[in-house]
Amino acid sequence: MKTRILKRPLVSLLILPYHSYIYPYICKADTFSYWKYGFFLLIPVLIDLWLLRWEIGEKKWKLVISALAVSAMIGFLYADFLVAKLQAILFNESLYLRRRFIITAFFICIFSLQMMFSRVRQSLNLFINRVLIIFSVIILVGNFFKPAFGSDPGKIKTTYHKITLPPNYTEKPLLLIVLDEYTSPDPLFRKYKDSSIYNFARYLSKKGWLINQNMKSREISTVHSISSAFNFNISDNQEFRNCNENLAGHLLQYSLLTDSLKKKGVSIRNFSIFNVGGTSSFFPLYYIPTDFTGLFFSHTIYPRIWTHMHHLDMEDLKNSFYLSSYYNLNVVERLRQTLSVRPGDKQFFYFHLYMPHEPIEFGKEISLKKYDLDNYYQYWNFTNRKMLAILQNAEVLDQFRIIITGDHAYRSSKEIDPYDTFAAFWGFDEASVNKIQSVQDIGKLIFANFTERSDK
Repeated sequence: MKTRILKRPLVSLLILPYHSYIYPYICKADTFSYWKYGFFLLIPVLIDLWLLRWEIGEKKWKLVISALAVSAMIGFLYADFLVAKLQAILFNESLYLRRRFIITAFFICIFSLQMMFSRVRQSLNLFINRVLIIFSVIILVGNFFKPAFGSDPGKIKTTYHKITLPPNYTEKPLLLIVLDEYTSPDPLFRKYKDSSIYNFARYLSKKGWLINQNMKSREISTVHSISSAFNFNISDNQEFRNCNENLAGHLLQYSLLTDSLKKKGVSIRNFSIFNVGGTSSFFPLYYIPTDFTGLFFSHTIYPRIWTHMHHLDMEDLKNSFYLSSYYNLNVVERLRQTLSVRPGDKQFFYFHLYMPHEPIEFGKEISLKKYDLDNYYQYWNFTNRKMLAILQNAEVLDQFRIIITGDHAYRSSKEIDPYDTFAAFWGFDEASVNKIQSVQDIGKLIFANFTERSDK
């Protein structure tokens, strides 16, 4: 009886390795639920029990339906991980294929293999099911030797690195502009010996900006970097250092900074890749699940399907190799518009440019597929030129206080310190800026901007 069952394609065994793999990544998330996790375990078993009554036999249409269902499930659960590895190999060989085409080819291959071996399908299913059981057991055993990837949000928020900044109240709106993976000009100059590297910094300094060309970041993960900054620097907290991206995203969504700003009557305008302070992301390039279903399927193809469903312009998507290109084009335009019109008072704007982070593409202006230091340097210069053009054409710059900062530096070269980024400040007093020791301290400066002496 057991052997007969194993000679069939089993939904519960197809998903078992994923169950075994995903548990440590989600068990400490705030949206995790044991009964929901158990429900997701039970459903495949119930499906298998129902399918046991459905004999495939020799009917061709039943074979096709079975093969399609198995192919779809394998593709949904495992294709994204496998395709990401394959795409990286192809990129290294200068072969650039859209992930959607590779996933489609993967699905067709799985389906074709099942149809090719349909005459020996029972023996094939028996072999595959046994491999799945062994693989799942190996993953489960491995889970006992590694900690769960998560922390208690309450323990993280109760301890943070305090820096004393005097209230520096103004009703002027404040713009935070994050340049993702932006490197300090100093290491790039040591590498390329080109003095024009400092053109952007020189321009800002000449115009009266306060510059820190070697601003340190305590984090090299984007979501951890911004989350720590929006929670008044929690990078020293061990619970935070152990937390995964999902929890860091949750801490950003319900951050101490945005909660404080709301209590002060400050409106929050979000043009970033994250949900922040109860505001939705401008575009969800960075997938952070907000419910158990999204959490459970966060390592499948589900996040890509979800992200593409939120795309605003499908015609532009067809013309762009990457979603980030579309996102950056729109954020740059919104930033231009914001700096050209007299804004309302007591507003906090968060702009997050996904550049010079990979992929290197900005409409038709620049497109470099290989992400090495030389191409990064070109995109870094391109980013500077874009920012320079925006600031030079800003009509109401004096109506704002502005912070430009990287979240971390370039991470893919031993020649670059990934913690060595850059920051510039407009409209702030030098004494306050000098107390900002890292990117993660910037949240306290934003807080002080909207704090009067009477309500500190």
